[in-house]
Amino acid sequence: MLVTAPYFENLYLLAPQEGPLPDGRNGLLFSLALALALGDGTWPLIALDDIAWFVSHMFDSWQGWGERDLAVVGDSLTGQQIASVFERVTGVPSAYQPLPLTTLRDAIPGTGHDFAAMFRFFQSRNIAVCDRDIEALRKLHPQLTTWDAWLRATNWDGRQKNCEQESSRRSRASGGGSLSGRRQRASDVPCPSSNVSGTSVR
Repeated sequence: MLVTAPYFENLYLLAPQEGPLPDGRNGLLFSLALALALGDGTWPLIALDDIAWFVSHMFDSWQGWGERDLAVVGDSLTGQQIASVFERVTGVPSAYQPLPLTTLRDAIPGTGHDFAAMFRFFQSRNIAVCDRDIEALRKLHPQLTTWDAWLRATNWDGRQKNCEQESSRRSRASGGGSLSGRRQRASDVPCPSSNVSGTSVR
């Protein structure tokens, strides 16, 4: 079974808000619009193209994986790191403003408690360290995408986009390929002898 993580592409819809930053500059604020109630915790993220790569690898190497789990992640960042890397890559002034869990819970009727519970978990547990092995994942898939690399590959500038439309646009622009399609084929990579496993985020 493939155990994934939140997608970088989620940010297309959960875009940051434009406005004044704590340091007085105008820019993008990663907070309420992004429902980013991380506190001092870390957010595990992965690119959809990398998920596709791992799916292909597991199907191509099904005899080696058998009943084993593959728990994947591409990067794990604090809210401050998300904003600072975004600013460094895009040049757009950015900052992170922590959102209280209670504010997130009350802001989304019906499902807010689920999102709050998820971010409470991320605040208390770094799954990229405790439940994933990024070093082993990068040996398996050397071009596993980081937040920095994803921003550079997609040229995302913080504006809201439709994820499906953006993926189709990028596919057409690359002649039908994708980030993962231009990389080493998953079928060319042997199944590792050690299990790259982890627990699922429920």
